[in-house]
Amino acid sequence: MDGTSIEADLYIPATGVFPNNSFIPPELLSPNGWVNTDEYMAVKGAANVYALGDIVEGQPKLASIIKTHTSVTAHNLMVDIKGIGSRQQLKPPAISGMAINIGTGGTGQIGQWVPWGWVISWLRGDYFLSKTDLFVSEK
Repeated sequence: MDGTSIEADLYIPATGVFPNNSFIPPELLSPNGWVNTDEYMAVKGAANVYALGDIVEGQPKLASIIKTHTSVTAHNLMVDIKGIGSRQQLKPPAISGMAINIGTGGTGQIGQWVPWGWVISWLRGDYFLSKTDLFVSEK
């Protein structure tokens, strides 16, 4: 956060419902088309390559976990680059969920619970805009 930038050989922004994987060697993909990673976010079968976010096999496709993915991956990259310390394992979220506003109500799932529409509307009344910093900053 100090303004330092790091150049990468390749950066591919990826969003969407289906994996954008046409450029990924098939041997690195699961049968469903997602990237296989180990518990350190390292791509299985590729040296010094990491993957994070929605493209990763077996991970929830939720914005709320990207901060954890980023933190673990950045830490492990620094360990690899500097050769100091030990890598961190990704810990799955204790509870995951999603909430979507629809008109005056909504739908969603929190763990195994499907809340009533009014609960979603109350939780997401501001479309979570006031909570954005929880997902994209260290606050």
